[in-house]
Amino acid sequence: MKYQVHILGEDPIDIDDRSLDAIDIVSNADQQFYHVLFNGKSHFIRVLKIDIPQKTVYIEWNGLKWVIRLRDEIDLLAEKLSRSTHTTQNVTEVKAPMPGVILNCSVGPGDGVSKGDALFIIEAMKMENIIRAPMDAVVEEVYVRAGDKVDKGALLLRFHTQ
Repeated sequence: MKYQVHILGEDPIDIDDRSLDAIDIVSNADQQFYHVLFNGKSHFIRVLKIDIPQKTVYIEWNGLKWVIRLRDEIDLLAEKLSRSTHTTQNVTEVKAPMPGVILNCSVGPGDGVSKGDALFIIEAMKMENIIRAPMDAVVEEVYVRAGDKVDKGALLLRFHTQ
């Protein structure tokens, strides 16, 4: 499996299973402090917070605080599909980037949304994927609700057009 590590302020790093095998990690009893051996270099890391739903880890390393976001192949595919659905600024519809089940619908007709706001959570392959607003807009109509099964490309909502 392939992974991508996003460290706030840095370019993403691609990691595969072989790269993971080359990392030696030992934790203390409370799993707050870790000793990491990578490429022959020793690192001591303190875990400040783990946000499992967002796949984000907050750490302290060399006296600096870092935010690390982990992305697996499914996350990367969902982002790619979502980006290909929303290629222009004047998006009038949001479509499902993958087949799945709507777990949550956060908006309704007449709601104003800002770019990046969560619109839906879709469960696909036992992973929860957040569908976000591609721009600032007003929701005209929502075509799905929690519990609905959707196919890739299914129309989820329409924005009000001027």
